[in-house]
Amino acid sequence: MILQSQLEDIYGKYSDPQILKQKWEKDQSVGSGFFYSITYEPIAYFFNQHKDIADHLELKIALVFSWNPKICEVSKTRFCEGRKKFVELRNIQDSITDKTIKEIDIPQYLPPFWNAIKLVTSKTNTAGVSVTKFLHFSFPKIFPMIDINTMKKLGKNVYDKNSYKELLLAWKCLFIKHESSFKILSSSLEMPYARILDIMLFNPK
Repeated sequence: MILQSQLEDIYGKYSDPQILKQKWEKDQSVGSGFFYSITYEPIAYFFNQHKDIADHLELKIALVFSWNPKICEVSKTRFCEGRKKFVELRNIQDSITDKTIKEIDIPQYLPPFWNAIKLVTSKTNTAGVSVTKFLHFSFPKIFPMIDINTMKKLGKNVYDKNSYKELLLAWKCLFIKHESSFKILSSSLEMPYARILDIMLFNPK
């Protein structure tokens, strides 16, 4: 409930399309904000052109890591194990492609995707900062991109599958409650729903 209340407060600040546009324009002048703004569409386009989640996996990882502070550190063993899981994800992918957050069972769908993506992008003892980025570009109507700074802003000092699941459940409630508004925001900024939430939460350094 606390997380849901925090998202409601953030949504309340930026539910006006003009205010959200102003925030995004300001974000682009800070830190890596401009790089994010000019590379988002090309990366999203590539993922959309190769919707099969296992297709061009190496390049998808490279594109996702262009948004990270350091290069991908994953062993050959973990990568090969993860690639096998990606092939197994194809049937699950088909069942949620083009759906919104309100239409999926989060506890059912998040674990297999999180586990596979973390294998191909992260070392064992890391949080997996690239997982939500990969999820977003694969399913931009469902999964927002979240990092540890955003989690701390929301009162969570842990960045893992469980904390992200909690956020998704709160995001689902927020979207269901304000779906018509998110449609307007999405159309106004020409961005998918989960990207709208990402911008609302985004605080570049």
